[in-house]
Amino acid sequence: MSQLDHDEFGMLAVPLFAGARHLDAVGKAKHGVLIEAGGLPQAELNHLQRTIAVVLECGDDSQRAQAKALLQHLASRCEIVIDSWGSANPSDFVRPLAETGERAAEASAGLALLYRPARFGAKIKQWIDAHYRSLPLEIWNDIYARVTARAAR
Repeated sequence: MSQLDHDEFGMLAVPLFAGARHLDAVGKAKHGVLIEAGGLPQAELNHLQRTIAVVLECGDDSQRAQAKALLQHLASRCEIVIDSWGSANPSDFVRPLAETGERAAEASAGLALLYRPARFGAKIKQWIDAHYRSLPLEIWNDIYARVTARAAR
């Protein structure tokens, strides 16, 4: 396992089963839940979460409402994990994933870590300045349409 389980944004940057320290820290701080991601890789979910956070920060009322609805939809997918595993708290998965050994990737397939936006409050302005300045908020409608179409499948 690498020394760092997270990326420059403080988000999970290794496969779920390899990010034990990060999962434990997020779970203990109640800063996220595991969700059934519907085939969406963690890296794409991370990007989507950053985009949602930016829209919540600086979008218009309609865009913020869409971002909140999408975030709530994603969060509701933790119920699938709770039904299957008995919990969606990332800390509760550290030991079981370690115990599955070589099957950890298979056991965690389909799961992804969804963060509470509050975890990144101080970083959102940095994201806007460093990475989202070139992303016009008008593109949000396209992103929202693609993700909601995928979620409907």
